[in-house]
Amino acid sequence: SGTIDAPGYERGSAMPRYELDTRLGAEPVLDGADVKREAIEIDVELANEAGLPEDRVVLSHGNASVVPYVMEETDCYLSVTVSYPWLHGVSPADVAAAIEEYGPDRILLETDAAGVLRCDVFDLKRWLFDLYRHGVDPETIRRVAYENPMELLS
Repeated sequence: SGTIDAPGYERGSAMPRYELDTRLGAEPVLDGADVKREAIEIDVELANEAGLPEDRVVLSHGNASVVPYVMEETDCYLSVTVSYPWLHGVSPADVAAAIEEYGPDRILLETDAAGVLRCDVFDLKRWLFDLYRHGVDPETIRRVAYENPMELLS
C-alpha cells in the first residue's frame, strides 16, 4: 500500500503508538503545582551554567503560567506552540495578552510539527487570524511569526 513502517508507529497510521496505548507513556519527571514553570527555570539555570547568552535562548512550549517569569526575569525568547493547544494549554488569546503586556520583541510562534503527533498544517495560519481577531495588529503578528524567528536564527 506504499505505507512506510516507522519504529514506534502503528502500521498504516501516522499516529505514534503511545497515543493509541496510554500504557506506553511514562510517569512525569517533575511533580508540582506548576511543572512547566519548574522545567523552564531548570532550562534557564542550565543555559546560564553553560554560558549561553539568554538573548539567544528560546524557551519553547510556553503558556500563560510562564509568561511573567520568562518576560520579567530572563532575557530569553518565549516560544508558543500553535500545533497542539489542547496539549500545551495555550490559546491565541493568551499570546495576544502576553504581547499586549510585554510587547512582541521576545515572543515567537512555532508549530513543533515534527510528525510525532498529528497536527493540522493550517494551525499557524488560523493562529495568525485569531491573533488579529484579538486585536493584534498585522505588523506585530508579522514580528512574532516571522521577524523574531528570522532574527534569532541569523
